[in-house]
Amino acid sequence: RMTCTTVGTSETNVGNITATAVTDATISAQIIASGGQSQLGVYQVPLGKTMYLSNFNASARVSGGGAGTAVLHLMTRTFGGVWIKRQTIMINLPGNSFVERMYKTPLVLTEKTMVKIQVTSDTNNMDVACAFDYINITAN
Repeated sequence: RMTCTTVGTSETNVGNITATAVTDATISAQIIASGGQSQLGVYQVPLGKTMYLSNFNASARVSGGGAGTAVLHLMTRTFGGVWIKRQTIMINLPGNSFVERMYKTPLVLTEKTMVKIQVTSDTNNMDVACAFDYINITAN
């Protein structure tokens, strides 16, 4: 996550701030103007905690109501392990769409496990939002 720590008299970031990957020149994170922090679908379970992930949701919209498909993967990686796909959501448009996956039995993730959402789209000008809900409990 990126955050603004120093700003001018406007008390927020005036323009967009981006982090660009050296390997392929893609934007990896962005703080939109006046946002103050990036909004990323990435999280690491803190040391000494167990994460109980109960919900994964996503929505998408194509500018002007156009057609397109967004595919979102909920991925996890234990410390020192490999990325594993836990859930996939596919959103087909035109129009707006919201998809939610509720887990009757939460996904249990141990300390230092990474959680991320990967998104691919087959069209330009698609806005995609996603979230996952969880609680962290002190591990015994």
